[in-house]
Amino acid sequence: MAFTSDLRQPVLKKLQGFSGSVPSALIGFDGFIDEICELVDQRISPTEYRQLETIPQYAERILRAAGKSTNFEVILKHRKLGGNCPLMADALGRLGTPLVTCGAFGYPEVDPLFAGLAKYGPSTTITNPGITVAYEFADGKIMNGRLESLAVITPERILEQFGGREGLIAELRKHALIGAVNWTMIPHLTTVFALLADVMRSIPEKRMIFVDLCDPVKRPLPELRHAMEILATLEAAGHHFILGLNEQESEEICRALGIETGGASEEEIMERAERIRQTLGNSEVVIHPVKFAATASKEHGMACTPGPVCPKPLITTGAGDHFNGGYCFGRLMGLTPSEALITGVCTSGYYVRNAHGPTPKTMATFVENWLAGKLD
Repeated sequence: MAFTSDLRQPVLKKLQGFSGSVPSALIGFDGFIDEICELVDQRISPTEYRQLETIPQYAERILRAAGKSTNFEVILKHRKLGGNCPLMADALGRLGTPLVTCGAFGYPEVDPLFAGLAKYGPSTTITNPGITVAYEFADGKIMNGRLESLAVITPERILEQFGGREGLIAELRKHALIGAVNWTMIPHLTTVFALLADVMRSIPEKRMIFVDLCDPVKRPLPELRHAMEILATLEAAGHHFILGLNEQESEEICRALGIETGGASEEEIMERAERIRQTLGNSEVVIHPVKFAATASKEHGMACTPGPVCPKPLITTGAGDHFNGGYCFGRLMGLTPSEALITGVCTSGYYVRNAHGPTPKTMATFVENWLAGKLD
């Protein structure tokens, strides 16, 4: 067994008949400014230089400096919005989802890079964004992060922004989807999870809570296990907890939960998603490797779909966040998890080709072209 039923045509019909209205979402809590840079190999003139082209060349230069010293000239190419929350929110917003965003967008004033989030709905800023300095090479990127501002993101700060516990409950009741992303880089997000688990017990209406961890290998396994234990209580409170993972993150979750990772084929990734879901006791787990995506759902079972793989992507950073946005949009549309895999892979597939996410109309055209073999 490889992929389950091809649902592109049914999803295309639903996109073509889409009314343009879905329930609202609240997405938090990070925010980054990405500074995209090159390193100078040799300065030729005040206006000309030769770039340090590959990561092995960079590594060799560093190794030669062992026991001595060296320096690198950094050329800033451009600054752009980054972070899981802003990128996922932008994907949802372009698809027409009414949004409230809460994150590290600049403090006390919102940085102009994040001002565009306000066009999708109210945007609340807690602190200054983290900074990622990304050195671009022909064979990859090296990303250096400064995260100290994210330590301000605490339950107390979030309660302050929403007017206390009752204010937060009132806000959360307005939204069908609550997204909490980037656990790895927000030091106190586990305690924020605990706050959400607590206040969600006071919300009788069933809500979807979507969580993306963002590369949890950087945090100790006991901390990861504790965060998962807290999130699992959302199901007991009557809500619908969706855990979104890339392939590496799913392996780390398996290690934290003490379950078998298994292989990396389509069927084995589906089965991995189901083992994680059963162990957590939650509603839904979705795993998105580069070339396909799989889901395991308590209500709908397992499913897997290939993705519209792009041979020469214009951009790759943020593709996972756009998958998350597209998947959650599908669920807000009322699609099943297996159908939402299509809106997920099409949102990320469109993004890597265009450097921004689709609208429902352009996604429908994208699916048509995919079905006709005319994407690339």
